[in-house]
Amino acid sequence: TLAILGAGYKWYNGNCHKHNNDFITIHEDLKPYTVKLSTEDTPFQTNYTLVGSGTRTLTISTFKVYGMGIYMADEDFPLVSKIIDSNYLSKTFIDINDGQYKDLSHKEKVKLALNDPVKSEIIINSLLDGGVRFLIKMTPIIKSNLTFVREGGIVKSLKNSPEYNNLEEYPGARDVVEKGIEEIRMAYDRKGSLVINDDLVMELNKDNILQFYYYNVKSNKFYTMGHVDEPLVGKILFRNYLSAS
Repeated sequence: TLAILGAGYKWYNGNCHKHNNDFITIHEDLKPYTVKLSTEDTPFQTNYTLVGSGTRTLTISTFKVYGMGIYMADEDFPLVSKIIDSNYLSKTFIDINDGQYKDLSHKEKVKLALNDPVKSEIIINSLLDGGVRFLIKMTPIIKSNLTFVREGGIVKSLKNSPEYNNLEEYPGARDVVEKGIEEIRMAYDRKGSLVINDDLVMELNKDNILQFYYYNVKSNKFYTMGHVDEPLVGKILFRNYLSAS
């Protein structure tokens, strides 16, 4: 909540780098992330809980450029075990009884599969196709702008996807991705700086429709931007962020 975010910012400025029940510190230069996101205090479509966090580092150095929190819809937590325990995923990719999977518990096998670059993409695709909703919050550690994040991060990621580049395996998919890229550019109906502790938020609903939001720390306000109706775009982006590769 915005009120709690304000309290959390004071807590962060007090140089406390520990976890508590409400916040988690991602990076020493960023405000702490709330563990819970509520529709009462945000423009988001449902309530979310933080399931993963970290920082993005440039590949050419150890220079950290933004923090990230990955949230999952509270209502969809029961779907996860249902999908992962399905006969298709369990028998084919997870509950294998040879090699490194031998003598491991089901939980250990799930973790191993989620850390596998190939298997994790299959599992994440299944979660997204199964209607599990996710939200990603990105907060710059260095000053940036919305256009740079859009082109240098989101659009670049889409153009590096197999759907965009493997024309034989995914016939016609490049045209679909190109259409989605144009939708992204239209959805970015706000321009300007993205400073430290501003947030760019991407929310993915059950139909893999992608909604963008922008939080301005100076004005302490959320702004609802546009959305992308092409489901392949949201699926590619969230698969990239959630899978081991």
